[in-house]
Amino acid sequence: GVVALGGGAVMNASTSALLGEQCVIWLRVNVSDAVNRVGMNTARPLLLGNVRGQLKSLMEERTPTYEAVSTYIVDTSGKSLKVVADEVAALVGGHESD
Repeated sequence: GVVALGGGAVMNASTSALLGEQCVIWLRVNVSDAVNRVGMNTARPLLLGNVRGQLKSLMEERTPTYEAVSTYIVDTSGKSLKVVADEVAALVGGHESD
């Protein structure tokens, strides 16, 4: 199965511990692409005000934890959905045969 977590979920210690038992693929994105994706979304209270600055700060804070729980990292910056999906499928397929 696939579970897509919100960006802050992994910051919870019990969630991170549970993820340690799973194949986790972090879909990493650069700040510019992240800003383009969320736009000026007012439904995201953590991003109110300076969206770019808030995203950069959150990404810097969360990156070490994301890296620690990730089995694989796929850089999604500038890539189409199909390219990212193909990369994930190849990783998951290889992981299942281990």
